[in-house]
Amino acid sequence: RWLRVNHYQVSGEPQYKSIPPRIICEPLLGDTKENLPDFKFFCFGGRPTFVQVDLDRYSNHVRCFYNAEWKRQEFTLRYPKAEQAVACPKPFKKMLDIARILSSDFTFVRVDLYAVEDRVYFGELTFHPESGVAPFSDYQVDLDFGRRLG
Repeated sequence: RWLRVNHYQVSGEPQYKSIPPRIICEPLLGDTKENLPDFKFFCFGGRPTFVQVDLDRYSNHVRCFYNAEWKRQEFTLRYPKAEQAVACPKPFKKMLDIARILSSDFTFVRVDLYAVEDRVYFGELTFHPESGVAPFSDYQVDLDFGRRLG
């Protein structure tokens, strides 16, 4: 069933248009009892600016945002804002460096990374977070992100 889904038709994201569907199996990261936090670096012109942290994706999906100095932000995108603060991952500086390198050729890209102990794992590059249609919880933040693109 998954192989019959054309993600371009679902999301309208052009990068999926000509990719044949495939199933890729990867080793499980972290502890199987707990969902691994997903760190998503919003990078503008090769500069990591905000980090979206997704928690409990398969039960009670919440998220929060931090800036590049790990200061919590008041806005969220699509999902409810997590009540609890998230500890800065041990390899945060390394994660910033990786996001900077991977995003250097793009006006905008979101670099998704995982931290397990001191190791960093690559998730994906995303050019249209939430397919570009989910609203931020604060309209001024939405405008600010848009201005950074131009």
